[in-house]
Amino acid sequence: MAWDKTGAVRYLQANARLSSQSRCAEYTRRAIEAGGLRITHTA
Repeated sequence: MAWDKTGAVRYLQANARLSSQSRCAEYTRRAIEAGGLRITHTA
């Protein structure tokens, strides 16, 4: 499966906040997944 970087960027732009929410990893994962890739959680 190809990654849709445009979809990932669109997700980020649509969900951007004015200030940090201190949840960078979560929002990065969501953007990557919006682009079509699934990321598995590791412990």
